[in-house]
Amino acid sequence: TSWMTRETYAVAIFYPALLADLVWPTPQLHLLLSLVALCFLFCQARILYAAKGVPAWRVDLIPTMLLMAGLFEGVALLGIGAGIWFDTFRGSTFFISICGLILTLCNAWLWQRYVKKASHSGLPPLARAELRKITPTLRIVGHLLPLVFFVLAIVFNPVFFLVAGIASIVGGFIWKYTLITRASYLQGFALPKMPQRGSGDRAAPARVGGFQSS
Repeated sequence: TSWMTRETYAVAIFYPALLADLVWPTPQLHLLLSLVALCFLFCQARILYAAKGVPAWRVDLIPTMLLMAGLFEGVALLGIGAGIWFDTFRGSTFFISICGLILTLCNAWLWQRYVKKASHSGLPPLARAELRKITPTLRIVGHLLPLVFFVLAIVFNPVFFLVAGIASIVGGFIWKYTLITRASYLQGFALPKMPQRGSGDRAAPARVGGFQSS
């Protein structure tokens, strides 16, 4: 019943369906792949949130942030494809741009809320310092550049999709890498009951204030 196990179930359906869709492409398989991929992304978004011992991961915004980041990076990959193979994506460029702009704003807003509520959410000072450290870079690379270049791609030249897509993916890597490796400080734990070996005259001395009594 863990989210990692459920993620495995999604993968077990995804790859056979992908192979079948490559051999016999049909709209039904396209839809199945999309739904299973969304289930996979949802499971990934819940895995971190389920790790209650890490304050930076158990914030209520984390599942939504990871979902939006996954969708954002998917659109970024489409943008890179549109920048390289424009003729193939000719009818989809406007849709890619609009989705890219909406998801850029959503991700920027979610990050702003996450950092602003970090102290109230129980993140330790060292974790908050790591988030503050990357925020200026993330704002420029992961939010501002995609916003500008998605607009330039639709107004001027589709080659700008390349910059927008790469910047979006790099921005996602920056904050997720920091969240998972740099800001993942563990919460302290408490033992409400201390074990005591033996019984009667052979029992271990009772612990008082963390030390054994004489």
